[in-house]
Amino acid sequence: ARDDRVRALVEVQAVFGIGAKKAEALVDEHGIRGLADLTARAGDPALGLTPQQAAGLAYARVRRVTRAQSAAVRDAAAAALAAPLPGASVHLVGSYRRGKATSSDIDLLVVAPPGMPAAAAAAVAHRSLAAARILVADLSWREPRLDGDGTLAAEDGRETRWHCLAMCALPHAVADGEPRRLDVVVVTPAILPAFLVQWTGNLELN
Repeated sequence: ARDDRVRALVEVQAVFGIGAKKAEALVDEHGIRGLADLTARAGDPALGLTPQQAAGLAYARVRRVTRAQSAAVRDAAAAALAAPLPGASVHLVGSYRRGKATSSDIDLLVVAPPGMPAAAAAAVAHRSLAAARILVADLSWREPRLDGDGTLAAEDGRETRWHCLAMCALPHAVADGEPRRLDVVVVTPAILPAFLVQWTGNLELN
């Protein structure tokens, strides 16, 4: 029935990494009837799920995040980055900064130390957050490119922001056994004022 197809498309396309075209292929060509069906058949190579889509499916059902949980993740991240990124600062933005009681994810803004490229700081932050078991799975992340001599590639070095979408574990004091979605952006100090406005706003502002 048409309504069943529409429901299946909505559920499948809600998975991170699955767009409209892929959702249509899964529903129309492979007979996927919804999120539960896709989860049950996730290991079928015929579906052609990419690693990113498989990770998005594994974490498709996540709870909202309370302010206390967001603040705990921020504090844990700041502690994990204090030694490897001296001079960096960590902020909560998005709906948390707008005063909302809960959020769909944790929007974490890391300001790189003065003079350090955003990509270089992001690479250090990514490794450090993973080592501290704050970051537990990547949904979208690209490691900055290096030249042959090991230095940061010029094109990536010019970027003023670097982005990572991931899943995070909540610190013990606020943990409930389930990970939450973590959206990390690393920026240079020069764009901080503008980026605070952008990432504090809602869809209409952005």
